Amino acid sequence: VGLDCDTPTNALNGNGSSTGGNMTYLWTTPDGNLVSGETTLTPTIDQPGTYTLLVTNLDNGCTDEDEVVITADQNTPTANAGPDLVLNCTTPTVQLQGIASTGPGFSFQWIVNSGNILSGGSTLTPTVNQPGTYILLVTNSTNGCTAEAVVNVTENFDYPDAQIASPGILTCDVDELEIDGSNSSQGSNINYNWSGPPGGFVNGQNTSNPTIDLPGTYSLTVTNSESGCTDVAQIVVTQNIVPPIAQAGPHGQLNCNNPTFTINGTGSSTGSLIFYEWTTSNGNIVSDEFTLFPVRSEEH
Repeated sequence: VGLDCDTPTNALNGNGSSTGGNMTYLWTTPDGNLVSGETTLTPTIDQPGTYTLLVTNLDNGCTDEDEVVITADQNTPTANAGPDLVLNCTTPTVQLQGIASTGPGFSFQWIVNSGNILSGGSTLTPTVNQPGTYILLVTNSTNGCTAEAVVNVTENFDYPDAQIASPGILTCDVDELEIDGSNSSQGSNINYNWSGPPGGFVNGQNTSNPTIDLPGTYSLTVTNSESGCTDVAQIVVTQNIVPPIAQAGPHGQLNCNNPTFTINGTGSSTGSLIFYEWTTSNGNIVSDEFTLFPVRSEEH
């Protein structure tokens, strides 16, 4: 007779004692517990301890007694479901980190509440891919005792936003540009990383607003360091450094018959964005120095 988690109560067996209508029985215990039947040969007990049976012969008043020691194996196993975990873009699956009693007779089973186990449901380290509450049940088959522990798995799939404003154009006047990514997500958990043509970054490659000096395609990767989630935006920076054409026309000669001469810049570039300016180091422009046809005179 013994007690464990499968048999929390048991019956003592005094059937080897004398029987008959003149016999009475009384069970006592200094440290156990008699649930019922203490005046029968088979009382019910629910605690370990020393139990003494007193048998009395009513015909002659003689008595005899015997004792039995009842032990119990009701030790529960250890169960620790491990720390709470988070699913995110970097770790879309996680492995639970259960700790428990191990050895022959111990088994493990995870009970899922609104989660999902991909594999290893009967091990201490199952792989899961959904948020929820996971319960570790540890069973000792030798005594039927069990223990439970709970771990929570949450999720953080907070995606940042990458945005790039339309940049200007690199020209002969504008040889550097600041690319504006400031409308992207902001915060201490937000990181920026730009990529583009080799050597194209002047500074700020890990900021929202880098300075560049080469044309090409530039990509901004914005990362939320807490969730591991990223977003990418691209922009194409163009360049216009084609010089205009300047044609000063044919040589001319000033003399007494021709004291002025109109220079002809007809072969030069034309258009609404083209501007002209004539200069001279040793002559004299009479008029129209901002046109294609300035008038030059002889100096006296």
